[in-house]
Amino acid sequence: MSAVEVAFTVLEGVGVHQPIGVSALARELGSTKSTVQRALLQLGRLGWIEQDSSSSWRLTSKVLELGARFSAGADVRVIAPPIMAELRDAVGETIHLSVAEGPWVVLVEKVESGNPVRTYSAVGTRYPIHATSAGLAILSATPPEAVRSILGDGPFVGVTPETPTELAAVLESARQAEQLGYAVGAGTRHAEVTAIGAAIRNAAGQPIAALSISAPSSRMPQEVWAAYGARVRAAADRVTARLGGVIADGDA
Repeated sequence: MSAVEVAFTVLEGVGVHQPIGVSALARELGSTKSTVQRALLQLGRLGWIEQDSSSSWRLTSKVLELGARFSAGADVRVIAPPIMAELRDAVGETIHLSVAEGPWVVLVEKVESGNPVRTYSAVGTRYPIHATSAGLAILSATPPEAVRSILGDGPFVGVTPETPTELAAVLESARQAEQLGYAVGAGTRHAEVTAIGAAIRNAAGQPIAALSISAPSSRMPQEVWAAYGARVRAAADRVTARLGGVIADGDA
């Protein structure tokens, strides 16, 4: 087996038999003690497993956190679409559901506008988190020190001339979005496209996804931003509530 296969086999073995020592796990897996020991130490260094006082190995909370993130992502894709359809009907524009993956957001669901001229993005498309209203909404619900950890120090890629490319500018956009309860991306991802997004949160109050309204900028002038922002924020809060998440103070 490759090193990766050994590592996953050992991780699964610890999960099934925990707490378990290296000799016992080697017998369970039909492998050599030295091979299992190397994998255990590597997994331990990465934080997936830990030793107790008897030198037996067990899974850490890192595994549980990963499972919780997957579960939340799966749940939001079930819960959000009916609410997205209601929002689409209310504003007449395309609604996106995006999830965060490090410095990216990934479009996982959409409800199309019926307008013949409308924005288009394919499900599964990734965009830099700082270039989208959904990403800025997620960053607005993220502590600044964590934003720095996600993004680094910059400068960041400029998808369009309107994309914020400096850390200070991204943090300021996130701060404004936090105050408003929604984020605006006016030409930051695609020229002549405006989007307004709001974060969806889990039970710990952490942002796990965002809803956004996306439209040609000609149909979303600044005069409607506040009204559309209130609508997308209310929709995102409905999804948060149905997930058992925490709605931020001041949100609708």
